[in-house]
Amino acid sequence: MRRASIRIWNDNSVPTLWKEVAELGTTGGAASYQPNIRTVHVRVTSTTDQIRHELAHAWDHYLGGALSSLEKAKRKELERAIQRKIRLWSASDTKRAIVMYRGGVGVRKRMTVRQMYMLYKERPITRERRFGNPSTRVGYSTRSVREFFAEAYSVFFGSSRVGMARMLAFAPEVFALMEWLAGLYGLSKPDREALAKVTF
Repeated sequence: MRRASIRIWNDNSVPTLWKEVAELGTTGGAASYQPNIRTVHVRVTSTTDQIRHELAHAWDHYLGGALSSLEKAKRKELERAIQRKIRLWSASDTKRAIVMYRGGVGVRKRMTVRQMYMLYKERPITRERRFGNPSTRVGYSTRSVREFFAEAYSVFFGSSRVGMARMLAFAPEVFALMEWLAGLYGLSKPDREALAKVTF
């Protein structure tokens, strides 16, 4: 995070790096990510799931924006950084390689995150059965591609077995994408077989 000058900060001030060039924007919700100043704002009441969700937005920004360090940047460079177009990995037209399983057999596919999102939205599932963390509003994962990616990350690397099981059942493409990202960065993955037995 430091290499990309991303900060975790309290919700009522701007990080020292940006104080001379930026004002505090709206920090709605229990936690929020402000991409223009690369800051995850948190509150005393923010839950682990909520913070993880906002960190996912920061990671999405980092992967898509090729963010470089601004630790030694001058004022003009910081001002340009604030105005720069926000590029998100999840919004890219690049197709991601995933492995889908059917009958225990893995089949390689390539899809954009938007394609995964559209498949998820089009599936005939009630709002109550959409994946999400217990503290997330029902159906929030259908709000946008950006929120779909962030909530998938938060659930996959979280502790809600029901949330993971619903994602595996109803959004298997993004579950496979998270498996690929976990493997790429050496992170632990939930057990597919165990999740398939979870009732919800």
